Amino acid sequence: MDIISLGIAILPSVILGLILYFNDKYEKEEIKHIIFALLLGALSIVPIVYIENSFSSGSAFKDSFIIASTEEIIKFLLLILVLFPRKFFNEPYDGIVYAGFVSLGFATVENIFYVLEHGIFIGFIRMFSAVPAHVVFGVSMGYYAGIAKFTSKRKIFIYLAVAVVLPLLLHWIYDYFLLQKENKYLIMFSLGLVLLGVIIARRGLHLHAERSPFKNNE
Repeated sequence: MDIISLGIAILPSVILGLILYFNDKYEKEEIKHIIFALLLGALSIVPIVYIENSFSSGSAFKDSFIIASTEEIIKFLLLILVLFPRKFFNEPYDGIVYAGFVSLGFATVENIFYVLEHGIFIGFIRMFSAVPAHVVFGVSMGYYAGIAKFTSKRKIFIYLAVAVVLPLLLHWIYDYFLLQKENKYLIMFSLGLVLLGVIIARRGLHLHAERSPFKNNE
């Protein structure tokens, strides 16, 4: 892979990562913690690829569910088991940061493989589709995980359930339309979902940023 192809593969992750980082207005996470989340996401591609290849069926409906559930459940487990209990996860927005960067870690490695196999043109397409989609799924997961971290024990499992089910459903719908081969116009529904997801995700970033307990320390 030449330097241009590599740049195209990682550029969307860099841009989206900077957006996540700089929207954390009041108590930015340490770079080492962000890198840790990225590495977790990058390493998640190993079990994800193994599971997806093992259960591939050739059916758009089944395969889209396998892809969505495998990727989102593994990312959710990494977020909840590894990052959620840490002391540096100390405000609701941190859910978005860490879920977002776990998703970006996976999306970056996946994108490199796609560009390596299919070329720069695919990299340009995925710059406006697959990579932003993974961030949208991550933000939706992290938004509710962030609420769960600081809610009552009675409600924590409700928010955690939403944190895994919502991105899984969004991902399933996205992949289902993307895998349609007989009617390629249905792919437009996937792109529309990404656009709508970006708009909603921006609102989520703003809401959690404004709920920061560190807001009044400025």
